Amino acid sequence: MATRPTLASTKAGGTGENLSQPERVLSMAGGGALLVNGLRTGGVGGALQLLAGGWSLWRGYQGRCELKAALAHTPLEQEWEEETGWASSKVVSRSITVNKPLAEVIAWCRDPANIGPLIPWIDSIEQTAEDEFRWTVRGPGERIYSWTLMQSEPDPGRALRWNTPGEGTWQHEADARFSEAPQGQGTEIKLVLATEPPKGAPGYAVASLISRFTHKALLYLLRALKQQMETGEIATSRPRNGERDFLFIHPDHRAQAAPSSATEPLEGGIH
Repeated sequence: MATRPTLASTKAGGTGENLSQPERVLSMAGGGALLVNGLRTGGVGGALQLLAGGWSLWRGYQGRCELKAALAHTPLEQEWEEETGWASSKVVSRSITVNKPLAEVIAWCRDPANIGPLIPWIDSIEQTAEDEFRWTVRGPGERIYSWTLMQSEPDPGRALRWNTPGEGTWQHEADARFSEAPQGQGTEIKLVLATEPPKGAPGYAVASLISRFTHKALLYLLRALKQQMETGEIATSRPRNGERDFLFIHPDHRAQAAPSSATEPLEGGIH
């Protein structure tokens, strides 16, 4: 099984220039033309042209376009696409240190029954085969969604991977890498979540918007994992007002678990 790129960050490009010299010249020329025409036109239409012209002039002066930056794949995403063969990807990464031995941490993370209770929107995880699990979530309007994840260990004792099978739209993969923390401070966990949106700028833009939530969700998950492993409890891991509880369904007990309502399968996965 292929080794994924070592991802340490998902931010690239910073606040530096991302426009070429011709792009800057065109932006300033276009902005100037809009300003002149806006002054001549007047009214609401003229005001809109003045705003657009001012923005275009400032864009050319700065040499940076935030829209272009938002739609540009980071070097890490480009590396991921090269390694996996994906046409496009949105990748987010978080890491945390847990004050427990590496072997204990990865053994705990291997069991989905341990991970499920840490994620508030997960209702259940059903083991459907040896390395196959069906995850069910409750979304807006109490609608239930489910998807299948394959679990593997590409680097035994050092890495875990969960990925959606097949080649459907919006493929997902989560990679967790484990290493000894410096100075014997426990285990460092680096969790990477990647999705393959539909090819093109619109799909990448949607994935970028969703990734804002994903960043926070990964941080929440890792903090909850750290608290659970180090203290044995989490004060606010499942803010559901006691309405529902997490359920892990083992194959031997599948017949005993009757679903409360129909689920809506998702191709590829969710982000």
